[in-house]
Amino acid sequence: SSSFVTAFPTSLQALEAYFEDATRNYFGISYRDEPVGIIGADNINESFKKLEMKKFVGDKKFRGKGIGKYSTFLFLYYVFIKMEYNKVFIQSLDTNIKNINLNSKFGFELEGILYKEVCIDNIFRDVLRMSLLRKKWIEMFG
Repeated sequence: SSSFVTAFPTSLQALEAYFEDATRNYFGISYRDEPVGIIGADNINESFKKLEMKKFVGDKKFRGKGIGKYSTFLFLYYVFIKMEYNKVFIQSLDTNIKNINLNSKFGFELEGILYKEVCIDNIFRDVLRMSLLRKKWIEMFG
């Protein structure tokens, strides 16, 4: 399947450097003691108290079990309550309706469409940007 998410570095040294970058903070996702994915932040901006949330559950057999939903809730709790950040944003291919609907349940709202933002298989694609503010998340879940 096509994606605009850049693959992780393949060498151990490059992977360690990638995760040591202060603009990233990732957590492993486990299901019944088995690692199944990652969730975390990219583009962390301490000055403006905002970050980009990214998540991935790998093996298809673990999808549809609520793992992404539960992980998202815990991550947003961490960001808004523990870190006291103001804004979390996500970016998604225009066709990823399931992901858009899931994130809407957490309070994410459409912030805009980035037209022809990425090129996948020599085809320029639109990207949706959604965001969630701390105040709204606390009103919904606090």
